[in-house]
Amino acid sequence: MRVSPNVPDIVSEAKLDNSSHSAVAVPLKQVESMNEARRKVSFGAVQFREHELVLGDNPSCSMGPPVSLGWGFKDRRPMNLDLFEQARSGTRRNDKEFYMPTCVREEMLFERDYSRAELREVVTEIGRIQHQRTETVKKLKFAPCEEVFEKARRKLRRVSKLLDDLPQG
Repeated sequence: MRVSPNVPDIVSEAKLDNSSHSAVAVPLKQVESMNEARRKVSFGAVQFREHELVLGDNPSCSMGPPVSLGWGFKDRRPMNLDLFEQARSGTRRNDKEFYMPTCVREEMLFERDYSRAELREVVTEIGRIQHQRTETVKKLKFAPCEEVFEKARRKLRRVSKLLDDLPQG
């Protein structure tokens, strides 16, 4: 969008391609009120869903088995948003309060009939992925050199192919 220099309260908008769309002129005050209207959002109720807890696969889990939310859920009764906000005022958790110790996660998973073998298998897989990530980070400093070598290799292949295609004389 650009402002027309001749008319102070008009905004001009035009497509730069060769399409059949024409330029549109809209009063600046109308554009401002349209933008304000777009920014206003309101909600009436909060719908809660209680998701199942499952054995996760998140390799960011530093120790023990990760837990994740599963696809299964139970719908809970909707609640008016204003009442919900009043009821929870001052109860927001900080990052440390979201941390769940390994023993708590393990207990929750055992209660959901996961075996020690399943937990061990996931923890082993996560350790393997974490190791791969560490190796990738170590190798990142060599990435620019690898790119140069790859480009040189491709050019050499092209030159070699051109030389092979030349008529023998």
